[in-house]
Amino acid sequence: MAIKQKKHLKAFTLLELSIVILIAGLLTTLVIVGGKSLMRSANINNARSATSESQIAAIDGLIAWYESSMPDSFVGSESALNGSQISNWYDRSPTSLLLKKNALSATPSSAVTYNYDGINNSQSIVFNGLGKLSISNFYQGSFAQATIFIAFSPSSTSSATLLDSGPSSATNSIAISSNTITLNAGTAATTSTSGNPANFTINNKYIIAAYFNNSNSKVYLNSTSNVAGNGTALSIGSNIFNGLTVGSTNAGASGFNGKISEVIIFNRLLNILERKDVMKYLAKKYNIAVTGF
Repeated sequence: MAIKQKKHLKAFTLLELSIVILIAGLLTTLVIVGGKSLMRSANINNARSATSESQIAAIDGLIAWYESSMPDSFVGSESALNGSQISNWYDRSPTSLLLKKNALSATPSSAVTYNYDGINNSQSIVFNGLGKLSISNFYQGSFAQATIFIAFSPSSTSSATLLDSGPSSATNSIAISSNTITLNAGTAATTSTSGNPANFTINNKYIIAAYFNNSNSKVYLNSTSNVAGNGTALSIGSNIFNGLTVGSTNAGASGFNGKISEVIIFNRLLNILERKDVMKYLAKKYNIAVTGF
């Protein structure tokens, strides 16, 4: 007669269960961190491809092009480590990059840092409201009219200056508050909150296209066709552009808190097709919803 063997099931001890839970937690963490790392790498590579394939350099009148995804946009050691303090942001327009002309500079500090997890999980420069990067004069000389594009994300809705053109005192500037944009070329003019308001919220992503054209100046926000504010032109004065300060102002006004990924400056008024080309490039690169295409 066959004797049936009884199978004995061994229960997990509390220690064994704890080890299993710990291992499962570690594996989950590795998967999450690895997934975020892969996503960040993909976004960085996409940003670099967008920059390399861009036609920005072919648009007439390009004075300076500061962008944050390419390794040669910064000192190598400063773009190799997340959180590094920035000393130089290089202009990558063709006539400037090789000879490092038009570099924005600062004494390295925690007020201006390099960040991997910037706009659209790509690189950005982080300003804490006290920092700025400046150049006294563009090597091409001064200019009266300008079209300026800025891709940014605020971490505060307090009034702040994104940039100004004064090497020692503010002349031409772009500033924002929670619901306005102010252009200043000797006379400050602010967009109205009626009609098409400029509403900024913390950590959202924006593209500004500012046209400095004396009494017929305009500013566009996440749109290629709708003028921000009440839709009419702004009379902002006729001061010329000399140098540039990004992230703050030299006049003592509040500096910008948040991330700036790209600044593109032309010494003329771009037409609507050119404006669309630049904004399409920025919108795709930083995954920003822009109307009017």
